[in-house]
This record gives sequence, structure tokens and C-alpha cells, in this order.
Amino acid sequence: MNRSLKNILWTLLFLLSLLYPFSTLAQNIANPAGKVSLYCPLNGGRIGDPISFVLRVELKDSAVLEPSSLSRLELRPLGGNGQNLQKEFFEFEFAPFDHLILAAKKSFTINGVMRFYAPGDYHMAPLSLVCRLSDSTDDGAGVSSAKLVTSTIESNSIAVRIAGLHPDSEPSPALIIPEKEPRFTPTGLDGWQTRSRLYRITLILSLLLALFFGVVCYLRWKKAPAPELKGESDRIKELAEALSSTLKQEKVENHWCYLVDLDHLLRSFLLAELKLPEVLVGGCGATFMEHILPTIDPRMVARLQLLWSDIDRIVALEIEEYQGFAELRHNLRDWLREYADKNGARYGF
Repeated sequence: MNRSLKNILWTLLFLLSLLYPFSTLAQNIANPAGKVSLYCPLNGGRIGDPISFVLRVELKDSAVLEPSSLSRLELRPLGGNGQNLQKEFFEFEFAPFDHLILAAKKSFTINGVMRFYAPGDYHMAPLSLVCRLSDSTDDGAGVSSAKLVTSTIESNSIAVRIAGLHPDSEPSPALIIPEKEPRFTPTGLDGWQTRSRLYRITLILSLLLALFFGVVCYLRWKKAPAPELKGESDRIKELAEALSSTLKQEKVENHWCYLVDLDHLLRSFLLAELKLPEVLVGGCGATFMEHILPTIDPRMVARLQLLWSDIDRIVALEIEEYQGFAELRHNLRDWLREYADKNGARYGF
């Protein structure tokens, strides 16, 4: 019995050794020039969020990349119906690179960022690169010659989902049309003249009253001291109160919509507290964290990064009922309390 099993195993190994060269040959025929891979670390986000992507190119020794195909790289998002998304709703940019230098390499990576301005499910059309392959031939007399063959390699397609600002569970807003038309009561000429006189008298009295109150207000304004401008501390307190009341909200029907509002309040509060410009408020949580990292205690950064990672994922996937929602709010409130205690402030978190 053992001897028969050994014979079967040796036969299988022999067949596999015969089939291996053919499988390698098939792979070389399918990809004679190399491989192009397109991937995205986070396949989703909100409208206007920067979504990073990476293009990796790996060529074989016999392939030479055409520099012009690198300079013409263009991302094209396709909707669910297979049609291109309008240019006004999509933009992308590659990190600066020299296409002549990259074309001379056999392996390189290009980074980029794309933004969507319309919600929906999209998939990116494959990117194409043109290569030149050297093909050696024999004329029959023992003399070999080489000629160049043009080959095109395409990348894979990636899917991207952009969250909508209006939840799918709620009906879309519509115009309210009255069921009955308003009734108009016609009057005679005398009634119209009487109303016209009343309108003129009312208008004159209104103008006189407005002039009288305007003069009174002007005189009081000249006598009263100039009001003090609202300080930055008052704005921080207002943002902290709004953030605290949002965190203490008991009934939350839609978790991802709630987290969108909470995310905006948290960003505005931190920017005002750290005295950073408001223009840094946009982007995903990871992008926003890069702006505030130098100003926050390193021991608190890791916890805040995990919290923002969960918020980004819930919003991107439009999760209406998240199992760990209560724990997420509790951890965020603890982080804000510790942050306020370190800065010697009392905001009521």
C-alpha cells in the first residue's frame, strides 16, 4: 500500500515538472512587457475629500517604456452605467515626476491624489502604458536580427465609493404644491382708490417712524462706549459647548450623519484652541491629523488617530447603526476631558 502511494506521488511530481515550463511560458505571453498595478489605500470618502492612490510599474528586462505614454496618464472614473463622470465633478493630480527619468527604469512608483464632487459608486478605468520589446529572429542562415515590437500594458481597475450628504433612508426633498388655488376677491374702482390712499399714508408714517428711530439710535450710539470685540476665547467656549452638547445627545437615529456634524465641530474646536488657520479644516481625518500633530502631546496623538480612523470609516461606508457607537463617543469624551485638563481649561466635557 505504501509503495503504491509513493508511485502515485512520484508520477504527480513528474507531471508537474512537465507542466511548469508551459505555465511560465503562458504567463510571459500574457504579460510580455511587464505589469502595471493601480491601488488605493482607502477606497472611499466624502465629497471633496483627498483620496490617495498609487501606480506601480514593473517592466521586464526586454521592455523599454515610451516616455510619451507616461506624460499622457489620465484617470477616468466610470459610473454605474459605464459612462465617464463629468470633468466638473472630478479632479486628480500626480506627485511631480520626470517622465524621461522614470521611462529609463524597470520598476518605479507614482503617487497621486483624486477628489470627487458627486456621491456614488465608481470604478477607475484601467491606465495604459506603451512599451517597446526587442524581438530576435533567425533568417535561416544562422544570422539573427533584432526588431522592435510595440506592446501595450494595462493596469487593473479600482472601485471608489463616495458618501452622499443626504441619507438614502430619507425621502428626497420635493416642492410643496397647494391642492387648491388661492381665491382672489375683485373690488370696484372706489375700493381700489381707498386702499391706494391707505397704502400711501401707511408708507409715509412708516418712513417717519423709521427716521425717528434712526435718529434716536444714532444719538445713543454716539453717547454709548464702543462695544468690546468678541475675543477668541469666547469662540472657543461656544465651540466647546456645542461639542459637549452634541456628545451628550441621548437619541441618535443615524450614526454616520451624526458623526459628520461631530467631526466638523471637533476640527473647528481644535483649530481655535491650537490657534491654527481655518483653511486646514478640510480633508479626511488622517490628513487633518498631519496639520495638528506638532501641537499635540505625542502620548495623546495615537488615541486620537484611532478615533478619527473609526469616524472616517463609518462615514465613508454610511453605516447608520454602528455596534461600537456608544464606546466611540465615550472614548472621544474621555480624550477631550484629558486634553482640557492638560491645558488647564474647564469646558464641561
